[in-house]
Amino acid sequence: MTIEPMLTEETPANALVARVLQEAGIEMVFGISGGHTGRIVSGLSQYQNSVRTVLVREESLGGVMAEVYGRLTRRPVCCLGRVVGARQWAPRTIEAHLSSSPMLLLTDFSDAPRFALHAPYQQATGDWGSWDARRAFSGVTKHVMQAHDPIAAVQATQLAIKHALAGQPGPVAVLYSHDSLAGSVAPDSQPMLYPTRHYLPSPPRQPRPGRSRWPRRLCWLRRSRS
Repeated sequence: MTIEPMLTEETPANALVARVLQEAGIEMVFGISGGHTGRIVSGLSQYQNSVRTVLVREESLGGVMAEVYGRLTRRPVCCLGRVVGARQWAPRTIEAHLSSSPMLLLTDFSDAPRFALHAPYQQATGDWGSWDARRAFSGVTKHVMQAHDPIAAVQATQLAIKHALAGQPGPVAVLYSHDSLAGSVAPDSQPMLYPTRHYLPSPPRQPRPGRSRWPRRLCWLRRSRS
């Protein structure tokens, strides 16, 4: 069996996260660049012809636009922003969760490496003196992914898209640390990365032409109605 790796050369993690969005067919990103997520916006500059990044006036508007887009198209769309502003996504995230609208929430921990226990202002890692973004988002989403290194940043994004679409669709959050978006990934890095298409769920099966869409056990009901 041939193994198809994702990389052939060393690539920055922020560019790979943007590449994952493009490979997954995500067309829109709503939000405000801030904190560590500004690196993702920088990576998206390479895909301007396929992924449109829309700057909103405040984070809550991005949540509204993403939820409506997902409900109408049944395809995931991204909300992007610093975790302090991302708290304003909560009302629309709850709505997406209850209405099974696919939604991708990309935000950060706003952490300061080596100073986590010094209670940096607005940090959301759950360490001493800071609030816990993972616990906060877990109450209003299907899943919460967290990435603390470059490889995890890519895989967490791929898994988030998978779970936003698989089964009963819904919102999934990804929390990136500073180090996860500041580093790069080499082709021989472990664990190995694979193309995003392998994470996407298969499209629903369509009935074959000329074949009844009624289950066999209900054919009697169809005949009685006719």
